Amino acid sequence: MTLEIHPSAHKHGVRDADIVHAMTYEVREMAAEKKSYGRTPSGVEITEEYVAKAVAEAEAGYDLSTLRRLPGRPPMGTGPAAVLPVRLDPELRAALDERVAADQSTASEVVREALRRYLQAS
Repeated sequence: MTLEIHPSAHKHGVRDADIVHAMTYEVREMAAEKKSYGRTPSGVEITEEYVAKAVAEAEAGYDLSTLRRLPGRPPMGTGPAAVLPVRLDPELRAALDERVAADQSTASEVVREALRRYLQAS
């Protein structure tokens, strides 16, 4: 590695050897510093070593039986629930919002209950 010493350094009477020593010290300090890419949600610092370990673990494969299942939405009925987008005119939406407020419920719960009652009545 070749270090260039700026001519202005000589104006202040600093020896080349001292400049080189200071510059190599800075380079060593910068190389010694661990680069951080932030932290995981649990607070662990993400470093080059952490990433390398995670990559090696992923490439080796995961034992799926040891992974914990994250909680999701509670099941509805006997299987996964389907989403059904519905368009409502402004008056029907206003009536739905009033019912939601009165029942201290959600629009989805009110619509599901109304649909259950309608289908049982027919």
